[in-house]
Amino acid sequence: MGWVVMSERELNRVEVLAQVDDGRLSVDNAANMLDLTRRQIFRLLKRYRQDGAASIRHQLRGKAPNNKIHRAKRDYALALVKEQYPDFGPTLAAEMLAEHHGFKVSRETLRKWMVEDGVWLSRKQRRQFHQPRLRRECFGELIQIDGSDHRWFEDRAGPCTLLVFVDDATSTLMELRFVKSESTFSYFEALESYLLEHGRPVALQSAHYDRAPDFVDFGYLVLDEGMIIRPGKWVPVFSTNHLVQILWSGSVAASTIARTSIGSKPMARARTTNSTTSTRR
Repeated sequence: MGWVVMSERELNRVEVLAQVDDGRLSVDNAANMLDLTRRQIFRLLKRYRQDGAASIRHQLRGKAPNNKIHRAKRDYALALVKEQYPDFGPTLAAEMLAEHHGFKVSRETLRKWMVEDGVWLSRKQRRQFHQPRLRRECFGELIQIDGSDHRWFEDRAGPCTLLVFVDDATSTLMELRFVKSESTFSYFEALESYLLEHGRPVALQSAHYDRAPDFVDFGYLVLDEGMIIRPGKWVPVFSTNHLVQILWSGSVAASTIARTSIGSKPMARARTTNSTTSTRR
């Protein structure tokens, strides 16, 4: 006799029935242990005595279910989906098949068919993992620029914007400048101050170049000067802005930012001018 595959529940039934057959366990106790009636215990016991332990397993194990959909119907449904509804999801495709073709199938069954045939990707398979961009190798090669709107001076002045220039390779704060709003001319002034003190970088990166109309002029100017401006998103600038907000509102006076450390790089002192308040490294 070959191997007989049984579930844990079926094995438990065989063990209890064997004890009943040997007289070590009563029918009532067996019914309580298996959560069955006395009639079911006698029926299983009869099968056990006639055909052995293998007769206790489910009689349909290894057989096709009675409600199985024929392979030809499956192929027909997938052919319709591929030809007429290639960009439809399983739910909408099942509705279209029932409404226009008279083919009724549950959305989950159709989803399983489409996944097996490669027509539909599950939510887990659709997840995309983006490789993070590596930092530049050299200091001054790429400068990330952004502005942070905040009530920097609390109730002593109105809200303003802090323009931040961050070196991509070392996360050094290269230029900090308070302005009334984040505009093209504000970036002109901040860039002029940066160029006079640090020289010309290879490239600038900003999240606004690809969507803000008033920032396009600044992009054209930078391109004319021989530098490259790259649109993109980055976390370090936003993290730096948030940290500066905490430091400023926590214990720093309105006229001076005390020297502190972001990583291992010092953050410079702010100074107030007639028109704007600028911060330099």
